[in-house]
Amino acid sequence: MRKFRFYNDSFPKEEQLVICKIEKITETGIYTKLLEYDDMDAMVSYNEVSTRRVKSVKDIFREGNREALMVLNVDEVKGYIDLSNRNISAEEKENAFKIFNKNKVIMRLLKDVANSLKLDDMTSLLERTMWKFSKDPDDDYRTKAYDFYRNVKKDVNLLNTLELSDVEKNAFMAGIFEKKIIPDDIYKIIIDFDACSYDFNGIEDTKNAMIHGLKYAKGNCNDAYVDIVIVKSPNYKLTCITKDKEQGIKLLNDTIDEIKSKLGEEYVKVKKTDIIEEFAKN
Repeated sequence: MRKFRFYNDSFPKEEQLVICKIEKITETGIYTKLLEYDDMDAMVSYNEVSTRRVKSVKDIFREGNREALMVLNVDEVKGYIDLSNRNISAEEKENAFKIFNKNKVIMRLLKDVANSLKLDDMTSLLERTMWKFSKDPDDDYRTKAYDFYRNVKKDVNLLNTLELSDVEKNAFMAGIFEKKIIPDDIYKIIIDFDACSYDFNGIEDTKNAMIHGLKYAKGNCNDAYVDIVIVKSPNYKLTCITKDKEQGIKLLNDTIDEIKSKLGEEYVKVKKTDIIEEFAKN
């Protein structure tokens, strides 16, 4: 079965980050395939490789590697797409790969459905399922399909909102529930805090407060992983890895309250809370 684009639009938009496979590095530029757009051709000119001087473009790119690049120009008539590697943060690249991996899972689900139904062409299926979620572009249109099918795991009746036959719905349910093609999202929640008592037994009191807090967290964590580690006194990190983001946040906040009750609220200062989505692959 041939490859298909991930989204309703046939071409990417300017300033959009796309995932590319580096096909060939030549004297005229770097030639790539857009993996989200049916392996469409695109090119990076040498002046768009980096904001700094590099001895060799091969210090940045290697043939066969996947890269997150920004779309500079799109000529839909001639089919030309210019890309850039300049002024893209590591965080932006990481997020682009997360979006790509999520949509790759949905494409795998749809191909499984198409194979089970023995479809020669899955264009109609894509139009009624994956592509329909990106017809009205907004900030999160590229993750709507993944979010929808992940929510189907919680409420199978959502499939009734799509134009699917009963046979097609059954094929989707088999892929989601029996073959478990849609993975669970894992969240890592980290509270960065300072804790230190300057009383006579402050060191021991602080240690006991951490033991008390960790005991509370582990006793109320259900299936989540929790831990407290000292970074450098008085700085600690309280971490929870869980499938339930809201439950994890509540658990850590309650744990901080337990530590405060043991050590004294004036000795515990929360600095920041980070929530990291750890995309779980099957």
